[in-house]
Amino acid sequence: MCFQGIPTQGKGEGSVQGRVKYCLQPTQLPGALFRPHQVHRLDAGTGGLVLIAKTRAAVAALGTDLAAHNMQKRYLALVIGRLDGDGIVNYPLQGKTAISIYSAVQHCQSESYGWLTWVSLWPKTGRNHQLRKHMAYIGHPILGDMQYKHHRKPDCKAVPVADAQLHVPQLHDLIIEVLPEQQARMAAAAQAAAMEAAIGLLHEQGLGQQDQQQPKLKVDTQQQQQQQHHSRKVDS
Repeated sequence: MCFQGIPTQGKGEGSVQGRVKYCLQPTQLPGALFRPHQVHRLDAGTGGLVLIAKTRAAVAALGTDLAAHNMQKRYLALVIGRLDGDGIVNYPLQGKTAISIYSAVQHCQSESYGWLTWVSLWPKTGRNHQLRKHMAYIGHPILGDMQYKHHRKPDCKAVPVADAQLHVPQLHDLIIEVLPEQQARMAAAAQAAAMEAAIGLLHEQGLGQQDQQQPKLKVDTQQQQQQQHHSRKVDS
């Protein structure tokens, strides 16, 4: 089941800002805020982690790191078409430099769209709707993005690179140890959640219209066949 997200900012309990007070208790540390407060926002329709600060010092420090791009943000998106390899999109937005990095993760065939591609995306700059615009401009709009899906720009080109990770800022101050089997489960869960969100978005935008049909994916059914075979053996 896919649930409608809520705005990050806003008054009342219909936003993260209004609900966080019920989820986190204030701290007793010096400089404590009256209630925990988020230090950044997410675009509507985007799910992910939100940083919450409990002290004025934390608000200042996290805000400084965000402004200086000391934090690495990675997005997982499902885009229309087959996008291969890694690449960089360097195309100005709002009259300012805008750079996005992508890496194709997985491909699947779709009866509605031909191909769909899972991509990891890193915004090296922080322009408004940057990733959505850059993907649409190179001819691979994010699935369900009705605002920019027809905004391809012939002069916007992706430059292929051998390894996107070489162009992504690396964080050395924060080390999180995760076992390989945990990494696999986390990656699978993230992809499943992203697919569920994409399908839910299509339903919200009018499933059944010619250009908004739910994608019918042709995926590997070996596991399903094995489960069916096991079920038949049990029944017999």
